[in-house]
Amino acid sequence: MDRDGLTQVINNISNYETLKELLLNSTIEEDIKSYLIELFNKFNFNNFEIFFESIEDEITLVFFPNKNNDDSGKLTFYIKKDHYKIYIYGCKFAFDKEEFKIKSRLALDGEYFVKEIIWIIRFDLCH
Repeated sequence: MDRDGLTQVINNISNYETLKELLLNSTIEEDIKSYLIELFNKFNFNNFEIFFESIEDEITLVFFPNKNNDDSGKLTFYIKKDHYKIYIYGCKFAFDKEEFKIKSRLALDGEYFVKEIIWIIRFDLCH
C-alpha cells in the first residue's frame, strides 16, 4: 500500500478532530474506536504523516515518519472485526484485541518489539 492509494491525510495536530471523526464514523468495534481515540489524544502528530482508509467493516492506518521521503519506517495498523494486524518493516504481526492494544501503543512509542522482528529475520535466513 502506498501513499497514493489512501484516502485521508492527517499530518498535524490540528487535524486530530478529522481523524477522530473518521474513526467515529467507521464500522469497527466501539471499544477499539474508543481505544484509538484515547491513544491519539496523546499522540504527537508532528512526527508522522497519517493515512487513513476505511472500507466497509475495516480500517487501515498507515504512519509515515516525517523525516523519511520514502516508505522506510512505515508502520501500518489493520483493523477488522476479530483481526488485528500491525506491519512493521514489512513484517506482519497478528494479535487478539487485547494484545493489539498493548503492541500498538508500544509501536507508536517506537518500541518495535525487537525480539519478534529479530526472530522473523533469523527464521527467514534459515529457510
